Amino acid sequence: MHPLLVGSYLGRDGHLLPPARWSDDSQDTHAACSRRRIHGEPRIPGDRYRRHHHRPMATVLPAVLGTTAISLSSAWAFSEVRGWKHGLDTKFKEAPGFYTTYALCTLAAASLVLIPSAPLQLIILGVQVLAGIILPSAIIFLQLLLNDHKLLGDRWVNKRWNNIINWTIIIILFALSLILAAQVMVPSLFPAQS
Repeated sequence: MHPLLVGSYLGRDGHLLPPARWSDDSQDTHAACSRRRIHGEPRIPGDRYRRHHHRPMATVLPAVLGTTAISLSSAWAFSEVRGWKHGLDTKFKEAPGFYTTYALCTLAAASLVLIPSAPLQLIILGVQVLAGIILPSAIIFLQLLLNDHKLLGDRWVNKRWNNIINWTIIIILFALSLILAAQVMVPSLFPAQS
């Protein structure tokens, strides 16, 4: 860490502060700034440094995780349907279709975001609406599988109370999905509150 910035992370006793205690209004940060002034170092507000250098990581890391998870699950599902060998525990030579699909999905996601003047908020909301509509549909098939006596047998098949709870949740999810879709497609139906 740069020596000028260490003071903004130090407490009165000279030990590093936990992230929860990093703020400009804390006594420890003011003490650190005072120590810098005493030693002739320029004052660097700790919160300003953290705001400009740590927040981008807070948005980059979830994006990387989301891109990896969605691309990987898409490649896995496509490879499963095609009957290809798949999995991260395999080498590229053993599962070229899986790794190629994974790379193409990741590149497609990255290229979509890098389009100049792309309506990113609309893209994000559209993906959320699509996921919200597809999720209840997938849950319906899962619910049907959970009621299959041949597949699960009498011991593991859903009981009546399971079905009541599950169908209630599915109906609520469908209603919320339709509301979200309406908010995105026809925002004039839902005026913003002041």
